[in-house]
Amino acid sequence: SSKASRLTPRHSIGKLAGIERADVGAFRNTYQHNLSLEILQEGYVSSFIELFELFDKQTKDRESAGSDSGIHEVPLIIGQPEKLDILKSKLTEAEDARRKGAPEKAYQSYLDLAQHFEQFPSEDEWLIDHFHSKCMEESLIVKEDDGRKQAEANFNIGIALEKRGDL
Repeated sequence: SSKASRLTPRHSIGKLAGIERADVGAFRNTYQHNLSLEILQEGYVSSFIELFELFDKQTKDRESAGSDSGIHEVPLIIGQPEKLDILKSKLTEAEDARRKGAPEKAYQSYLDLAQHFEQFPSEDEWLIDHFHSKCMEESLIVKEDDGRKQAEANFNIGIALEKRGDL
């Protein structure tokens, strides 16, 4: 009875090749799936939920727009690793800041995201709006600046709307 014969078929190939199950998953799963797992394993449940809600919103918006809509030409964020990386970085940064009672830092993380996605206005208008709204939420918690962050958030929302002719 050798060691290989004692392993269950499910684990034997990985164990014999010196590969852990998580390593196999990293190659088999999508980038979005692996990133989501990382976020959860690092303890950022709120960031995971927000990221999942963003994926869900984009999918539902595409479905409700119909097949003849131009929205289908916009790539899904789940298939764009560079955007997923910035989302993970800044969402977890904002969550850290909220946990530490630093809403001004959370505000800045969301503002960084809004400004990043302003580089792709035709693709990511909805993300720009989302993160400017998150800035507004955080600005209402900041107490030490006499409403400056709130005024800035309002200004940024107005500028974003004006840029696309919604005012």
